[in-house]
Parts: sequence; structure tokens; C-alpha cells
Amino acid sequence: MKHLVVSGCSLTISDGVNIGNKNRSWAWALYEHLKIDNHDLEFHNVGLSGGGNYLIAMSCIDTVQCLINSGVLAKDIFVVTQWSGLFRPALYTENLRQNRKVDFHEMNTEYTNLKNCNFEKGFFVDTAGQFRRNNPFWLKYLGDYTSTASAFIGALDNITKLQWYLKAQGVKYRMFNGWDIFTVFDKKSERFGSDIVINKNQFGEHVYNNINNTLIKDTCPISQGLWDQIDWEYFWTFKNKNIKFGGMMQWIQNNVDKNSWYVQPPRDVHPPSETAKIFCKEVILPAMRPNYD
Repeated sequence: MKHLVVSGCSLTISDGVNIGNKNRSWAWALYEHLKIDNHDLEFHNVGLSGGGNYLIAMSCIDTVQCLINSGVLAKDIFVVTQWSGLFRPALYTENLRQNRKVDFHEMNTEYTNLKNCNFEKGFFVDTAGQFRRNNPFWLKYLGDYTSTASAFIGALDNITKLQWYLKAQGVKYRMFNGWDIFTVFDKKSERFGSDIVINKNQFGEHVYNNINNTLIKDTCPISQGLWDQIDWEYFWTFKNKNIKFGGMMQWIQNNVDKNSWYVQPPRDVHPPSETAKIFCKEVILPAMRPNYD
């Protein structure tokens, strides 16, 4: 491996210096570990603060394609993707009145068209920070035009799109969720940070339990075809007697001391640097190991 590409939301992009609240993400821990034995490893962190799954897939494909176009061999690239919330849509608009623009300059790579594009005519907008500002456009968009089923289908579409792109290019990869986005307890959504989280108690002071929740794909038959395309051999999920299809946050709650779950709850529920490092060591590295040499 000569190039490590990671994509995700703030759980991935946070470098503890310029982005995030002094918490260094699992992705930076992964790079620091791998470069011990691979000094020439190039790191491309293309996560975005508040990024949704459309942006996560798009930024990853953009960087991988730029690497390949520059002459990098697919066998020398490894991708790790952290998927985000269901209700984090992004739209391209030429309506200059929209005040929230996606800042691709957060991406830690020079192999990108997105970061270098000036978007003179239009730009991407997303929900990051817009709930706290009661942005009427996003409140109406998600309230009137988005359902759990449509958001779930959108997530599966992005997951399978990136999966098949990487497979077609011959690029090795691993995927995981930041938190539980595959089950539903009830249909009453609540605001949380930059999106809507169906199962709001995932970020509370108690260990989350979703074992009796319903898989969204079972409530949305039209999604079955996309769900069946996910290659679970390369998609890590957490499970135990209380959890099914869990993500990073579920693993942390079940494997790390409670005082180390979050940076500063309830204001900042990102994992602290040391916790992210533990997750990297005990989950990401073992998941990668058969293929990253």
C-alpha cells in the first residue's frame, strides 16, 4: 500500500488541530500506525465535517480517480470509508441565496477536483449546522420531502455505488458505519447536531440497545435489491447480545470506559483521541490486515 484514502464525516476528518475539538480521529491514528513501517505512505483524508453519505462517496471516488489518473496503480491504494447519518442530504444548487456552502478545502489531499474547483456558477449545500440555525429550506426539505425509507434508499445507493466503483477499479477497501443507521425503533425523528437521528439515544449516557429494533430494509421492500448487493465481507458491523448492525459508537460504548465515550457530553459527543486510537487498533487494523500488505 502506497496511498491510504479515508472518507467520512467529522468522526473521520478531525485532526485535533485545525478541524474538530482537540479530538484526533481514528483515521489519523490509522495513518500514524501504518507509517511506522511504511514511511513513504501518502495519506488522503477526504472526510467532511457534517458530511452526509452522498458527499462521503463523492469525495472518495473523486480522490481515488485522481490518483489513478495520475498514474498510481489501483493495487497501491487502500480505502477505508466511515458512513454517516441517513438524514444528511447534499444538493448542487445555482441559487446563490443559499448561505451554507460545502467547504471541500477540509479535504486533506491534493488529488481532488472538488477541492480545486471554484464553483463559480453553483455549489453544493448540505445540512451541517442548519438545524441549529432553523434554516427554513432544510426544515421543509426534510419535513415534507424526505422519509426514513427514502433516506435509507439514498444511503444504500451511495454505499453500493462506492463499493462497485472500488471493485471495478481493483481497489482494496473496508467500510463501517459511524453509528446505527440500519435499524429503527420508531418513526419519530429528533434533531441531533447536523442531521436527524431516528434512534436518538445512541449518543446518551447509557449503553445503546437495538436488538429488538426493526431493520429498515424489512419495512422498505423496495430497498431489498440494494441491500442484497452490499458485500459484508468488506463491511464491518458491531454485534453482541444487545446490538445488531452497530457502528463505531456502539463498539465504543461496549468496549471503552464510560468516561471516555465522548469529548465533552452532551455538547460534543465525538470520541476523544485516545478512544479513537483504541478503536483503530482493535477494529480497523484487524479488519484491514488480510489485505493491506
